[in-house]
Amino acid sequence: MICAAILAGGLGTRMKNKDHLPKQFLPLDGKPMLLRTIAPFYHCREIEKIVVCVTKGWVEYSQKLIDGEWPAEDRIAVIEGGSDRLGSLINACSFLRGKKDVSKETILLTHDGARPFVGEEIIRANIEAMQAYDCVTTAVPVVDTILTSADGKRVDDIPNRSSLYAVQTPQTFRLGALTEAIESLTKEEKSVLTDAARIYLMRGKSVGIVPGSSDNFKVTEKKDLKLADLLQKS
Repeated sequence: MICAAILAGGLGTRMKNKDHLPKQFLPLDGKPMLLRTIAPFYHCREIEKIVVCVTKGWVEYSQKLIDGEWPAEDRIAVIEGGSDRLGSLINACSFLRGKKDVSKETILLTHDGARPFVGEEIIRANIEAMQAYDCVTTAVPVVDTILTSADGKRVDDIPNRSSLYAVQTPQTFRLGALTEAIESLTKEEKSVLTDAARIYLMRGKSVGIVPGSSDNFKVTEKKDLKLADLLQKS
């Protein structure tokens, strides 16, 4: 079985929109961003189940949006997300493990709720790459020179950008192995973890790269929303 988890549990506080909506519900060319994010996974027929993890208190609102877009669609389930990205991922895994047709070998694609321009070709490439790796991550080569600094004042290093990539989503796992990896984390590891694929690197597992796209950006600030709206209209 192949499933997808749309992680849309954030509040989008950096967006500061006047309607006080979490950013995943803001409109892109007249339609909530969350629906546009779900759509490529919905249209990818290899995906048999989609779990949408949303902010506490927004489950019913999200369900009404989805029912209005895809009436009587039982492939999509809306659940409450966690207090952070990892918490939402844990909730999605727990929900799926409770389904009788889901096994440890179930492939799970995880995707940001505010990353609405992922293409079906990237989704399918993630699924295919799981034949060769323990997990895979979508990424693009960085175009800017990157520096590192521990204190934010003095440059420690300027690595060669030819080996640097910017992480996108989807990231893809096998459900059983992902659950075991998360359960193995210490409290300290959980507090600093921002990327689920990093758990696999920490445990010596293989992580493959699926080429992403410059269009597959995450909407974080108002300028991103304006760009996304223009791209959607084009």
